Amino acid sequence: MTDAKIATLETKVENLESWAEKHERDDDRTHKYMNHMAEDILAKMAGLERSAARFEVDLAHRLGSDVDTKGSLKEIFERIRVLERLAYIAIGGLGAVAAVATFFGWNILKLLAK
Repeated sequence: MTDAKIATLETKVENLESWAEKHERDDDRTHKYMNHMAEDILAKMAGLERSAARFEVDLAHRLGSDVDTKGSLKEIFERIRVLERLAYIAIGGLGAVAAVATFFGWNILKLLAK
């Protein structure tokens, strides 16, 4: 081979070696970037899982509170119904007593008028 061909081959080999080194640096940088992105995604997913767990616990607590509240409201409405019945009974009794008092009072007044 001639010296010119050898020099050309040496230049090509040097270019290939520099390209390979650059490619390896780019691969390393890309690999590090991808690893950092994967770690960030995993950290965010873990944060989402913790938030979802807290949300689920809060929903379960609210559901329990709702059941307790519904039970309390049911008891309150039952008591109100009982008080309403007692009020109607009292009004009816008072009306009956008033009617009896009016009847006897009217008869007493008629007797006193004679």
